[in-house]
Amino acid sequence: MGVFAVLIFVFFHVLVFAWHSFVVLRYDHLYEQIQANGATIQMPESFLHNYALAQERRFWSRPDVLAREIGIIQSGAESLTTQYKNDVYRLHDTIVQHIRYLSLASEIGQEMVFPGHTEVSAQADTLQKKLDAIPLGDITQLTQLLDSSTGIIE
Repeated sequence: MGVFAVLIFVFFHVLVFAWHSFVVLRYDHLYEQIQANGATIQMPESFLHNYALAQERRFWSRPDVLAREIGIIQSGAESLTTQYKNDVYRLHDTIVQHIRYLSLASEIGQEMVFPGHTEVSAQADTLQKKLDAIPLGDITQLTQLLDSSTGIIE
């Protein structure tokens, strides 16, 4: 009976350690993917400390320590994706606001016989086409388009 209990304990320990390793690798992959898309993510110092410890964990670590670190790293991964999504939405919304501003300026220009209203309308259409061509989540291209649209608005 004692041998069976030890085997069960070892089996569950292996499962917890495998899950711990998977969560650490998943966070690494998400972080690299987000960095490759041009995002800058800021994580709290306490998370970075726990993450550094989690990367150095050995198989013989206590299961409760592994479980605690799994929770911390999973919450960090959720924070990472939330920050990334917020950056993408913020950039996208700002560009859409610039396009709306140019469209509105073009409409008002037509009513007031503003000679440059066709150029402004063409710029709004060009920005919209560029925005539609950008793959969802590519912060580098969104930032470049934001800089371009800001220059046009100014």
